[in-house]
Formats: sequence, C-alpha cells, structure tokens
Amino acid sequence: MKDKLFKNVDRTLLIVTIILVLFGVVFITSAGIPNGVKNHGDEYYQIKTHIPLLMVGIVAMLIGTKLSRRQLQFFGVIGFFLSLIAVALLFTSLGKTEHGQVRSILIPGINKGFQPSEFIKVSSIIFFASFLSQVRNRIDDSKIFIYALAVMGLSAGPILFKDFSTAAVIGATLFIMLFAAGMKNHQFVVIAALGCVVAVLFVTKYGYRMDRFKGFFSDEMNKETYHQFQSLYAMAVGGLFGVGLFHSRFKYNIFAAHSDFIIAVIAEEIGLFGVLIIIILFVVFIYRGYTISYRAENYFDKLVALGITSYIGIQALFNIAVACKFMPATGITLPFVSYGGTSIIVALGSVGILLGISKRG
Repeated sequence: MKDKLFKNVDRTLLIVTIILVLFGVVFITSAGIPNGVKNHGDEYYQIKTHIPLLMVGIVAMLIGTKLSRRQLQFFGVIGFFLSLIAVALLFTSLGKTEHGQVRSILIPGINKGFQPSEFIKVSSIIFFASFLSQVRNRIDDSKIFIYALAVMGLSAGPILFKDFSTAAVIGATLFIMLFAAGMKNHQFVVIAALGCVVAVLFVTKYGYRMDRFKGFFSDEMNKETYHQFQSLYAMAVGGLFGVGLFHSRFKYNIFAAHSDFIIAVIAEEIGLFGVLIIIILFVVFIYRGYTISYRAENYFDKLVALGITSYIGIQALFNIAVACKFMPATGITLPFVSYGGTSIIVALGSVGILLGISKRG
C-alpha cells in the first residue's frame, strides 16, 4: 500500500520532509513546555495539539500527490479567490489580534482560528503558474505585464497591512516565477523599484515595524531585540553539540520558542551540528524541488514546482536569519519544524503537490 501511494515520486524529497517533520515533533515537545505550562497548565499541550494537525497535514500531502494537473489548476483557481475572501475577513471582527498583528480568523463557536495567508501562498502560486503558462511567449507585452503585476499585488498587497513577512514571502516567490517565465530587464527594474517603495511605505507606516527595523541595526538589547539576543545566547550556550535534548534553559526566556524561534532551541540542545543538519536538509529539499521543476515536461508543472520550492526555501531562510539576527524580527515559522496548525497543513499539502509533479515527470 505504501509503495503504491508513493510509487514513482521523488523519494529523496519525501524522506527529507519526513526527517524535518520528525525534528519538529521532538523540538516542539521540548520548546513548547514553557508556553504549555504558562497558558494551558500542561507542559505537553503544544505537542498534543500539533500531532492531530500534523495528521491532517499528512492527509493533505496524500491528496496533493494524487491530484491531476487539471484538478490542480481547477482547485488552485477556486482556492485563490476563496483565499482572497478569507484574507478580507482579517479586516473584520473575525480577525484575531496577536502581538500587534492580525493573522488569524476566528471560527465562531469553537474559538479556533486559521491563517488565510498560508492558503494564499500556495493558491497564488498555482493561479500565477496557470496564467504564466498561457502567456509564456507574451511576457514582454505591456498588458500582460500589468496583469502579472495585478496578480502579484492582489496576492501580497492585502496581507501587507496585517503580516509584512508573509507578504514578502509571497511577493518574492511570485517574482521568482515571473523571472523564470522570461521577465525582461526593464520589467525587472520596475518590479524591484515598486517592491522597494512599497516596503519602505509599509515599514514606516507602522510604528512597531519601524521599531523592529531600527532594532536590527542596534547592538543593544531592548524591547524589539530582546528575543533575538536571547536566541543568540542560546546558540552560544549550545556550542558545537548542545546541552542535551530537553535541557534548554533559554526556551523559558524566548517568546514563541516553539514556533518563530525553534531553531534557537535546536541550537542550544543539539548545537551547531544540529542546526547544520537542518540547513543541509533544507538545501537538499530546495535542490530536489528545483530538479523536479527542471525535469517537468509541462510548463505549468515547472512553474508550480518552482514556486512551491521557492516559498518554502525563502520562509526557511527568513526564519533562520531572524533567529541569528541577520534580519529584523518577523513572526514567520520554520516550515515542517515549527509548531503551527495552518502552516504545517499547507506545507505538507504543498509537498504532496511537488511529489505529484515528480511522479508525472
């Protein structure tokens, strides 16, 4: 049954994903203890809630593997417009404010939420790939270029008001896809200029974003840099081989140690050696993802594989860079490893789509 489910898929990509997920299970168990005890009275609350969501993610991966190209296009287009509606709900009373940002929609009656931005990451990739595959020889047409800009703006624009880092991931991913589709030099300049202007406007418009940006250039520990400095201290204490599993002390000082800063807990408990393993796994994942894209015979499949691989790679880069204070603090998770309901389901579903493309060839 197992061989039939994953017959002819990229086994390396599948194995790397499984290993990353297992890393997540171990370190969410450890890093989630402070939050579990403080907010829920149960030190294993985070892993207990993560496992059922992980199971849903595995189902999503299996479904993604089985989707035909036509089904993927259909559900991608429908999903894109549904995701836009869901993002719009962030601006209503259903939007849940956490730590100054509105990222989740509360489902009435059950007091649970989901992040629509996670769904739009993948649906926008599929929608954009469908569009680009139809106009592949007309990218230099000004009308086509304007339409492409409109899709990019519609995908990332609304989220900019609520979640800058996720919007940056989406924007960068779609930019890579357009570049691969044959974007011209002058179009590159236009998008780069627009991106810089929008970034400056949306950073300076919100005080807390500007504070984080200023904190990035500061060598002093303050309200905006405290958790990044704690992350660096955890890495320093971990050294080469760490202090041992479940022996992290800095997880009690770091906000969202089980999600945004889980790499710091990994560094403290199993050292630089463990972090290098994580990085190597992501490098292999990206290599295999781009290989799937390169080998795909269908242009739509090529672009979808490129987009999914890019979004996961960019998000992993952002997460690790923040933990190492190489970029301003953001609230972005490490794919497959961090705790998160919507994120783990979407990430595994995306892997299923990649595996399906590898099977089609």
